[in-house]
Amino acid sequence: MKKIERTIRPLLCICLGASLAISPAADCFAAEKTHTAQTSAEDGMDDDTSVEIIEINTVEEFLQFAENCSFDHWSLNHTVRLMTDLDLSGRKFDGISYFNGTFEGNGHRIFSFDLTPNGSAYGFFRYIGETGQVKDLNLEGSVRPEGSQNQIGGVVGVNYGTVEHCSFKGGVNGQDEVGAIAGVNKNTGTLTSCTSNATVSATNHTGGIAGKNEGLISWCLSESDVNVEELETTLDQIGRAHV
Repeated sequence: MKKIERTIRPLLCICLGASLAISPAADCFAAEKTHTAQTSAEDGMDDDTSVEIIEINTVEEFLQFAENCSFDHWSLNHTVRLMTDLDLSGRKFDGISYFNGTFEGNGHRIFSFDLTPNGSAYGFFRYIGETGQVKDLNLEGSVRPEGSQNQIGGVVGVNYGTVEHCSFKGGVNGQDEVGAIAGVNKNTGTLTSCTSNATVSATNHTGGIAGKNEGLISWCLSESDVNVEELETTLDQIGRAHV
């Protein structure tokens, strides 16, 4: 049995990373639309593309949006605008499964959520796709799944897209690749001007911004406590630590 103790002080991250193109896919059904903006041949495009704008004013509208995002490609060409703060205390919410559109937080906050699902790749957003953008969103809650607990983040579990001007405050617990903003920031992923003030705990690849970074992190500030408690660990057959 070994004891390991790690601490990380507030950190200003300015990093550069490479870009690759990755594109997950599958079609899905539509949600309520408040407005549709058409861009077509008049804009010099060969085919018609629509951007559906959805405004979220209530917890019920938010939970319906999260349910729609259970389908991988539903959010493509959707712009979601958060119009008010939302309190998720006492509401069943296991994260937004997949997002590939634009989420405009407008500086509002979503708070008092407690994600305790079973598995890996969890955060407020589980996956943000390559064309996904989440910006100006403030989150307060906890992400502490059971089971394998890999790729866990406060804002996003696995990021292929862009997270900009977002913050997370609360707690994030996992095993491997665990971060206050992102569990894993992939090759095409960008984390820009994000801040964290959280308690982050894991045994491998743990960070105040990202647990593991393969992309770009710029102008992010971590004021998080990372692995400040002693963890009782064992080593597996390939020498990785486990609680």
